[in-house]
Amino acid sequence: MMARTSRRDRVKAAEEVSLSTGLATSDIPRLATAAYVRLSVEEEQGESISSQLELLREYISKSDDLELAEVYVDNGYTGTNFDRPDFSRMMSDIQCGIIQCIVVKDLSRFGRNLLETGYYIETLLPRLNARLIAVNDNFDSNRPEDQASISVPVKNMVNELYAKDISRKICASNEARRKSGNFTIGHSVYGYTVDRKNNRYVVNPETAPVIQLIFHWLAAGTSFAVIASRLNSLGIVTPYEYKCLNENWTNTAGDHDWTARSINTLVMKDIYTGDRCIGTRQSAAYKGQSETWMPREAWTIYENDHEPLVTREDFDKVQNRFIARRNRRHEVSEHLRVINPNVEPLFAGRVYCCKCGRGLDYRLPRNEDGVFKRESIDYVCKGKNYSGGKVICSTRVREDQLMITVLDSIKLIISVTLEQEKLLKKLKRFADDRNPVNKLRGRVDNLVRNKEMYSEKLSRLYEDLSFGVIDQDVYAGLREKYQSERACLEIKISAAKEELADAEKGIRDFEEFAGEISQLPEDLSLTPALLDQFVEKIVADEDDRIEIIFKCDDVLKQVAAMTEGGKL
Repeated sequence: MMARTSRRDRVKAAEEVSLSTGLATSDIPRLATAAYVRLSVEEEQGESISSQLELLREYISKSDDLELAEVYVDNGYTGTNFDRPDFSRMMSDIQCGIIQCIVVKDLSRFGRNLLETGYYIETLLPRLNARLIAVNDNFDSNRPEDQASISVPVKNMVNELYAKDISRKICASNEARRKSGNFTIGHSVYGYTVDRKNNRYVVNPETAPVIQLIFHWLAAGTSFAVIASRLNSLGIVTPYEYKCLNENWTNTAGDHDWTARSINTLVMKDIYTGDRCIGTRQSAAYKGQSETWMPREAWTIYENDHEPLVTREDFDKVQNRFIARRNRRHEVSEHLRVINPNVEPLFAGRVYCCKCGRGLDYRLPRNEDGVFKRESIDYVCKGKNYSGGKVICSTRVREDQLMITVLDSIKLIISVTLEQEKLLKKLKRFADDRNPVNKLRGRVDNLVRNKEMYSEKLSRLYEDLSFGVIDQDVYAGLREKYQSERACLEIKISAAKEELADAEKGIRDFEEFAGEISQLPEDLSLTPALLDQFVEKIVADEDDRIEIIFKCDDVLKQVAAMTEGGKL
């Protein structure tokens, strides 16, 4: 009923316009309209994508001012999260001007998040000159009464509460199924396939031998990096790539090489002992929250649920090896903190890799007594990784090398700054163009005088026309020329004033910096405070080259350009 009433009102209005302007109804411009459809993972199968589309197509076809331009469908996406593929595509098309109107079944199809939905409806879409129509809610953002209605935020609030309630019910249902043992296996695991009929894991003859080989190597003491290199050399596909090739995964993005991290993740799974663990992670459908790992005591474990690939003894041997190594690292870390409570690497968080842009991690060497050796600290790229036997990134720099280079560079900057300060004070005493600021001020004054000259020429030109000294054609030609020259001078004046303001600010910043430097002691030593004062960051490469980016670079370059007479 709402669609027929709305259409009758629009037809009547269009007829009135056509009578007053002489335009036919068919001549009224139509808005390029998007039909947006969403079906959430939270909802029952009470409706379908096709039923929503049928409703929207019928509504748009009966509207005289709308024309269907594109259909956008998000199937299986919660309305509490606006990070949906086709929704993002639709908003991009709106920003490009391809779409001017959105039609949805109701406001809950658009979104179920009170704050974000309100932001889109009240702020973002109006700024983009986009119209929103919710058919079943009888909402049209073009109608002032709908924009001011309190029913819209109330409906958005109800939609959000509904999403929360559904999310709680889904979590409660999953928890009940998990405890009863009636939890459906969702996907396969590398080494196993899924018997859907019996809801059980079954050994995969193609990938199970790979798992057994990995555990065999680990039990023999082989490192993750070496195992990754061996698997890549043998051409064995990774778990991710195996799913893409054999289980119809459409997303083929990602790394297809074995890495130490991927092997570490793989061998930590209890499933290879024949146990089925449920509830290891908890996800919330509401607002698209990411999964969180649950503590082991919260898991539901069904022992001997399927055929094991490794014995419990071999599995425990590998796990104990990891635990022992982690404990040793903690012991070393605590030992260093006790022996050297006040010693920290000077350049931690300041050194970056030239090749990959990542921050370098530091390593803390020590002697036989466990005493920290600062002269042997080095920084290694965090991107250092082994893949297929190749080193991706291996930037490394020693701290003693950094200390010498950075301290020498800071001393050089201090020396240059003090010399520049003396020169600048000398130049500022001059009243002529030798003073860089006076030179810029003089340039502004000259440009202003030239502009006033052209204004006077325009006034005299009009007088010459009035007294018949020149004819209309000559007047028009000279007038256009003078106005063009004056407009050009106005642009130059604006640029010159901006240049003058930058120069004055640059001098103030330099003088403040020089004042701070003058307070430094003559016997300068490298400290964290000194690094904070001078160094923005340090970039190192694999050839032992070091680039230091100082916080004062721009100020020094600007003053150097002024004192040398160059352009800022």
